[in-house]
Amino acid sequence: MASIAKRTHFRPWLLGVLVGGLPFAPVWAGNTDFLKESAVGHFSREDVALMEKTLQDALNNAADGQTVAWRNDRTGSSGRITPDKAPVGQEGCRRVRVENFHDKRQGSDEYVLCKDGDRWVIPAAKTAKGK
Repeated sequence: MASIAKRTHFRPWLLGVLVGGLPFAPVWAGNTDFLKESAVGHFSREDVALMEKTLQDALNNAADGQTVAWRNDRTGSSGRITPDKAPVGQEGCRRVRVENFHDKRQGSDEYVLCKDGDRWVIPAAKTAKGK
């Protein structure tokens, strides 16, 4: 029962991962209410790690339009990452569709991510060294 309770509410550590570890907009830090009902808001740390690894691998290795899936059999969470061409004028970047699933929850969005050292990040999160 304890493991179910851990996965059925928003955990504050997830915001740190989203803002600091994953390439999602830091503006989310101001309002996290939407995460409570989102698929990713119910992910375990293991789910987030699998999603992050799949995202980085897909951006580094997948062809434009190729979908790369991940699944955590232990929690039932899953997702799909589909990288595509960079928008015009944004060399070193790729557009990516991120889809996430947990129980009956699902969510998807598109982002533009740019290479910064050995990681892909939102352009605003690039370090001065990576520009």
